[in-house]
Amino acid sequence: MIVFEPGYTLPDGDAPLSHARIAHAETWVSGVASASSTAAGGHYGVDAPSNSTTYDRWRPNAVGWSWWSIVLDAPAQVDYCFIAAHDLGSTATRVLVQAFQDGAWVTIGSAEPTTDAPLFFIFEPRTVDTLRITFGAFFDVPEIGVIRFGRALQMPERATYGGHKPLDMSRATTLRGARSVRGAWLSTSMIRGALSGSFSWRDLPTAFARGELRTFLRATEGEAFAIAWRPDKHPEDVAYCWTPGGSPPIPVDQGVGDLMSLDLTVEAFSYE
Repeated sequence: MIVFEPGYTLPDGDAPLSHARIAHAETWVSGVASASSTAAGGHYGVDAPSNSTTYDRWRPNAVGWSWWSIVLDAPAQVDYCFIAAHDLGSTATRVLVQAFQDGAWVTIGSAEPTTDAPLFFIFEPRTVDTLRITFGAFFDVPEIGVIRFGRALQMPERATYGGHKPLDMSRATTLRGARSVRGAWLSTSMIRGALSGSFSWRDLPTAFARGELRTFLRATEGEAFAIAWRPDKHPEDVAYCWTPGGSPPIPVDQGVGDLMSLDLTVEAFSYE
């Protein structure tokens, strides 16, 4: 789900919101994390949201208001916050994204998610040194696996629309069925679940492909990333992705106008 800052205005020079926003490892800010509290448990820790795994989680130790914060290694410009591998919808948790500015916490995004789908907050760029997410949970205690802030990669061209398969509807589930000796159906077990899909772009300027796009593709070799495909018309089409095993995606010269194309095949975290 994409969430815009209240009163959001597209900054001068930014790509239209019909163009994808991508949050990858080379755009993430880093720093020291802290929290209002952390539940006891082997896979709970205050640093868990700062790594890319979806198993390790941060969880406060009680219902009510809680927060997770990061003090950046150095002041940096940010325009997104991404949250994945969470149960904020299931626990009916309110989410406030906040920046510390002029001696006070300023809310730059808020949501009351109804599902556990990834959240991609988009706000106007600002230079900050401390960021915080405040959670209001009054029915059950939530847990969160991934939190990222940074300056998003903006694709200079719209992704190809025809033939696109929405990731949240593209399940790549491995099942194992059980039958009786006479062929009667007994059960089906899920071995693993994920989402699988692809994105395609055409008419990418070569300067962009050899610069920002090259940096992004190198980042996908060892890290997951987040993509908001069409923020303007499809706020539900957000995914936490990685490139599957094999060769990494490679841009291809189109042969006209010094332009390039890219086909990006991904697998994504399934939140259902």
